[in-house]
Amino acid sequence: MELLVATAVDFALLRGGRPVAGGRWDDVTAVLARRAGGDVAIEVRFRDGRTVAAHDGMPGWDDLLDAAEGALPGMVPRGAWERQVGERPIGADGVALFARGGKLRGRPRPTPGLG
Repeated sequence: MELLVATAVDFALLRGGRPVAGGRWDDVTAVLARRAGGDVAIEVRFRDGRTVAAHDGMPGWDDLLDAAEGALPGMVPRGAWERQVGERPIGADGVALFARGGKLRGRPRPTPGLG
């Protein structure tokens, strides 16, 4: 079972009770949202090129989004994007929710998240 745990400082993706991915909000460079299968999903990108993916079916989803909105200045509020993303076609380009410095850069290296 996967579980998201988030605080004002950091977040983690736990699998079987053990952390497998995550990081500090200060190291996040971008957050994108998209539809993945029947789920609304986000991809969190970090300075070092890692990404962590999470979706709305995971326990802790609400806490993750609340923490992200509080920790990432300028993050688009959930009410402004979640329904719209859920109605997009599967495979459509992601929607930028946050970009440090206002610009998305580079290709991320995938890490655990969406199975």
